[in-house]
Parts: sequence; C-alpha cells; structure tokens
Amino acid sequence: MSIGNTNTQGNKKNNFPYQLASLQLLGDILTSLGGKSLSPYIVESTSTGDLSAVNPLYNVSFYNTGAATADLTVNGNTVTIPAGSAVNYDPGVNNYYRGSSFSWDATGTTLIISYTA
Repeated sequence: MSIGNTNTQGNKKNNFPYQLASLQLLGDILTSLGGKSLSPYIVESTSTGDLSAVNPLYNVSFYNTGAATADLTVNGNTVTIPAGSAVNYDPGVNNYYRGSSFSWDATGTTLIISYTA
C-alpha cells in the first residue's frame, strides 16, 4: 500500500491523485529554478567565422572533416585542429560561455560546428 492510496474521487485505492500532485510539484520546482528550453544548432564552415552572435553558449564542438588543418581561437589562444579531429567544450551544469570566446579559420578545409544555445 502506498501513501497515495485514497478512497476519494471515485478512484478506490488509486494512486493517481498522489502521483499527479507530485508531478505538479516537480513542475513548479523546475519553473522556479528557471528551467529553460535549449536549442541545438549545426553549422558548416569553409572560411573564417565566430560565434559572437550566440549568447549564452552552453556547449560547442568543432570537427575538422577536411584534409587540411583548421585554426581555432578560444579566448585569444589559437590551436590547430588536425584533419579528422574534434574539439569539444562543455562548461558544466548551469554554466555557459560567451560566443565571442570562439573564432576559427577553416580556409582550405571544412569545419562542422555544433552547439547548444
């Protein structure tokens, strides 16, 4: 027998009222914590670019699908992404990046950039 078993609402020994109240309470808690809907995006680039228009940025991945190297600049530090390699950034739960932190040069190759905003 569960704590929610009641004889009310014509539902003899039914747990539905308790379960419904619990789900509604969880929904209220999520709303009060600022629950938000995130959207995934994917971009293909063969030139230079940045994510300055994307704020906040909850995660981002760069995958070099071409045959040449690509340059990725993060907060002013540039690294080279070899062909066939991927780089992922995830700030952790309830954190985010500024899109202006990321720029790239994919001249001569192809970068697939996926991110959540």
